[in-house]
Amino acid sequence: MMWKKELDNVMTWKGRISLEIGRKVHRIGVKKWKRRPHRNLLWVLFLFFIIWTGAVWCREIIRGYSIKTILVEEGTVEKKCTGTGFLFTEELCLSAPADGIFQPLAAEGERVPAGMVVAQLVAVPDLEQRAAALEEATEQLAQLQQEGEAKEATLEESLIAKTEQLCEKVQELKGTLREGEVLESRTLTGEMRAILQERQDILAQLARQRSLSRESREALLQRQQELEVLLAEMVYPLKTPVAGVVSYCLPEDEGRFSPPKITEFGVSELATLKEWEIPVYTTEAGAEVKAGTPLMRIVDNFTLHLVTLMSREEAQALAGKKRVTVSFPEIGQGEVNCQVLESSCEDDLGFLKLKVLDYRPELLAQRKLVVEITQARYEGLVIPRTALLAGKGQGVGVYLNREGGIAFQPVEEVGGNEEMVVVRGISLYDEVITNPARVREG
Repeated sequence: MMWKKELDNVMTWKGRISLEIGRKVHRIGVKKWKRRPHRNLLWVLFLFFIIWTGAVWCREIIRGYSIKTILVEEGTVEKKCTGTGFLFTEELCLSAPADGIFQPLAAEGERVPAGMVVAQLVAVPDLEQRAAALEEATEQLAQLQQEGEAKEATLEESLIAKTEQLCEKVQELKGTLREGEVLESRTLTGEMRAILQERQDILAQLARQRSLSRESREALLQRQQELEVLLAEMVYPLKTPVAGVVSYCLPEDEGRFSPPKITEFGVSELATLKEWEIPVYTTEAGAEVKAGTPLMRIVDNFTLHLVTLMSREEAQALAGKKRVTVSFPEIGQGEVNCQVLESSCEDDLGFLKLKVLDYRPELLAQRKLVVEITQARYEGLVIPRTALLAGKGQGVGVYLNREGGIAFQPVEEVGGNEEMVVVRGISLYDEVITNPARVREG
């Protein structure tokens, strides 16, 4: 027990020493603080300024990364409705007169007059053999002409050489006669006779060569003409009896979409056809076809009608219009003007009967199309619809990102679609925040 008591005394002694040291240090710190109060306050204010500046800087960085802005610009916003359209056409189908290979002569979408040959059909039997024989006869004719010309050129050169040689002998004979050399003149006369005989032989050969070349050429030309006649007999031209636009796209619709049958279609019939796939096949150049196979259509592009199925609300919104603008997203950019002939609604669906006033060749490639009809067009300052938010009152507004901070600006909505809207109340090139839910004023 004695050792425990001694241990307590030692611990108590050490604790007293530590307490005295702590009191001494505290007294020294209080004295220094009392001696330098302004200096310490400056350090506290400087530390507060650093913390405040860092907080503001961090807030600006976070706000810069979290908000999205655009500059206000002028433009046009269209409000459209989407539907399913069926194209009704007045057309004439041309079929193959016999078995053969199809060769189009008019381009897709080309307007042709009545009586024009728009395509031809080449019969298949013995076509390759006859074409090969015609090609061989043509080659033989060209080769014969080339060889004949070469032989004639050689003979003509020989004839010219003999003529020149004869002229030289004549000059020599004249000289010997002047000098009175009789023996020499006789020798020259014999040589001249030989040259004349050779020249006559060359003339005869040249005449025979030209005669043979002419006869062979005539025979080959006759053979070539006979083969061309045989090939012409194997080609069947296709003439169009009416004027119209050529289309090699053939929908398998059994002739249901002609203008006289447009009165048979109502909302219920169109709703059934909306789920019906209408296959379209194209007649390719060089295809082997059988007699009676449909090959192409001649379409009257002045009597195109478009029947469109859409929702009841959209049909009612368009019912009072006399003309509308229609676009076709599936066939690319471009619009056509259409005249509204009739509109009707049944249950929650409606349809419009339109007459197409502007022809586009791409329309003939399909029978069933996705159409977009323009309900309204607005012009002015355009912003995304996501930038609008409800104001403190009954109206709407936007957040503008300005130098002094973010401020709410009331605006008036003129009109727009699901993505963009035209507004009044802001200026051109204002910076509008497009995600206002992530920001606040100030």
